Amino acid sequence: MKTVDFLDAIRKAYGLTSDYQLCKFMGWKAPRVSSYRQGRSAFDEYTCIQVAERLHLEPLYVLAAVAAERAQLPDVRSAWRKIADSVQKNAAKMAAGTILSLFMMAGQINGLVPVHSAPYVTDCILC
Repeated sequence: MKTVDFLDAIRKAYGLTSDYQLCKFMGWKAPRVSSYRQGRSAFDEYTCIQVAERLHLEPLYVLAAVAAERAQLPDVRSAWRKIADSVQKNAAKMAAGTILSLFMMAGQINGLVPVHSAPYVTDCILC
């Protein structure tokens, strides 16, 4: 994702109909979004974290995506994109593992799934 994609995602997620509403929602001054949309500036690190929180994304994903957008050299841009993609993929795995664990725990509490027969997650999220 790029800066404008994150801006549009926030607007959509919160039903904001204008960049003015987006500015108010995020606590930004009006020219800021215009500067982002025109490519004159990109999110700083703090803004990346704010955006990640609003969109319920892994902050490292937003940081890496924006770093890729800012990168001048193609090799550097490519490296940041790979990092962003990896973070996004692993965040999805972690979420699925967490949900599976919660269902397993709920089943164990209610006596539905014996502890010894519960499936194990074998993928390492760090690999």
